[in-house]
Amino acid sequence: MDREIAKREFLDNYFKSPYNIKPIPGDCSPRSYDRIFNENKNFILMDAPIEVMNIETFVKIDSILRDNNFSAPEIYKTDKKNGFLLSEDLGNNSFNNILSDLKNQELYLKEQEIYQYATDLLIELHKINLSEIDLPEYNSDLLLKELRVFVDHYLKFIKNRELSVKEQREFQEIWLEIFQKLSNDRFLVLRDYHADNLFFLEKRSIHKKIGLIDFQDAVLGSRAYDLVSFLQDARRDVSKNLQKDMINYYIDKTSINSTQFITDYKILSLQRNIKILGIFARQGILYKNKRYLDLIPRVLEYVLSSLKEDKIFSNLKLFLKW
Repeated sequence: MDREIAKREFLDNYFKSPYNIKPIPGDCSPRSYDRIFNENKNFILMDAPIEVMNIETFVKIDSILRDNNFSAPEIYKTDKKNGFLLSEDLGNNSFNNILSDLKNQELYLKEQEIYQYATDLLIELHKINLSEIDLPEYNSDLLLKELRVFVDHYLKFIKNRELSVKEQREFQEIWLEIFQKLSNDRFLVLRDYHADNLFFLEKRSIHKKIGLIDFQDAVLGSRAYDLVSFLQDARRDVSKNLQKDMINYYIDKTSINSTQFITDYKILSLQRNIKILGIFARQGILYKNKRYLDLIPRVLEYVLSSLKEDKIFSNLKLFLKW
């Protein structure tokens, strides 16, 4: 069946009165989204073909979050066979949109407030009891697997450097040695926790003021990962002072071992940003989404800063020749 026909049948089976569909501009995801307008209420339709994503995973994480009093979207209807999901619309008030609308003189104080909201949410998120939650672990194997996109797309097409089998093995060995320095923490990690995926919900209270989306790839791993994700945002500049303030705020509020936490933060920062270089190179070159190439300089600056600042990455720096 034609996918557009299947989509219409899915919506027709839910809505008993006329509705309108407006596509939502996408990111570097094979999923697509539409905003549905019906009787003065808005909905979000996720279109995720089964070869791209199992929507049961999204439903599972959504349930975990809602059961623990977080503002994940309410789900109204699913079609697991075809990969459609109709959910609550959290609006357009993303953190990125809020910050983009501010004048320069207002930005610093508002950023402090918004980023503290997001840090407070992570503190609450990391209190979730995981004893009955079955999710993949963000272990060395998965972290290493993610770096393949950097080798295959960034090094190959941006740096014009194709690694030999021996070099690929050396690259992996360097990273495995680095990953040995990570803690064995196991907390819920949403993975795409950044200003475009966080929504301000003014009428709700405490951490429910933040709406969450794009969490279907959640895993169990270090509590530092999502902090890296939104403090080293690939799409907007976050000052180093604000990054340090929020790291210190998280440490102070949780009384964790600061030395190990900062080690985790540094390692996951470099891993994540090197992976993103590969993803953006793939989007820009293979899929002709040139706007992602414009984002590379910011991410590359994160990478070069990490390689420069910390001795634990000295072997990797020599290998990359950066």
